Amino acid sequence: MRKKAIDMVVILGLVVVIVLLTVRTVYKSPPYKPAPAWWVPSFDLMDYVILIGASMVAGIVLIEPEPIIFGWIGSILLSFSISIVYTSLYSWFVLGWGKILSNFPSGFENLVFAALSSIFRITLLGYILVFLGMFLGGFAGYLTGIDKKIESAFT
Repeated sequence: MRKKAIDMVVILGLVVVIVLLTVRTVYKSPPYKPAPAWWVPSFDLMDYVILIGASMVAGIVLIEPEPIIFGWIGSILLSFSISIVYTSLYSWFVLGWGKILSNFPSGFENLVFAALSSIFRITLLGYILVFLGMFLGGFAGYLTGIDKKIESAFT
């Protein structure tokens, strides 16, 4: 039972990393003013390095393919949901878009859809890299023998 609790903590830690990077990226300012029409926020190289590093650590701790796959699915769904809720509520209340969009029918729904499409575009490559990093971490943990040390620590 203790191993499952550690797995859940690792997955929640990965969710926190993904959400923090996503929320920071959504409200990133353009590199120069005025912003060109084609510019949209996206992850930087350092963000991808952090995602791969965190996912490799998660893969080393999770080790087995089943927790890695289910952990990846759970972390993706949870981080995507939290990012959409945070971005929508932040835009509605803090940025003041609620005053403008409440005059239109389906104003909040349109805001949520815009947040959904923006976050999906930002994080799609990141989610693929997290998947690869988790399996690479699990494989590296198996090759180095860390899996036996982790397993003996939790039994």
